[in-house]
Amino acid sequence: MFSHNAIGLFWLSLDSVLALQAWLCVFSLFTLMSVIALALQVLVSIGLTAGICGILLLCVWRVLHTLRQGASYVKRLHQIPCSQCTYFTGDYRLKCAVHPISALTEDAINCVDYVADSPACGEQMCKAMSACQPLKTLVKS
Repeated sequence: MFSHNAIGLFWLSLDSVLALQAWLCVFSLFTLMSVIALALQVLVSIGLTAGICGILLLCVWRVLHTLRQGASYVKRLHQIPCSQCTYFTGDYRLKCAVHPISALTEDAINCVDYVADSPACGEQMCKAMSACQPLKTLVKS
C-alpha cells in the first residue's frame, strides 16, 4: 500500500507540521508576552500619571486648606480689642495696665475690663450705669 518513501514523506510532513505547530506556539507565546508587556507598560504609565495627579491634587488641597486656616486665624486675631482700649499703653514693656500678660493675645478677645478709648462710648456707659452718677459728682466737686 504505502511505500517506504510515501511513509517517509508522511512522517516528514508530520514532523514539519509538528515543528510548525511548535514554532506557532512559541510565536504565540512571544506575542502573548509582548501583549502582556505592552499592557503592563500602559498600566504603569496610567498608574504613574494617576499617582502624579493624585500627589498634585493633594498638594493643592493642602495649600488651600492652610490658606483657609490662616484666614480664619487672622479674622480671630482681628477681634482682639486691646488697641482701642483705654488701658492699652502702646508700650511694648507694659502693653496693658490691667492685664499685661494677656494683652494683644487671643485671651484678650473677651476681656471683662475692656473700656473703649473713645470718650463718647465712656459717657454712654456711665449713663447706662447708675452707679457712675455719684462718682461723676465726686469727681466734679
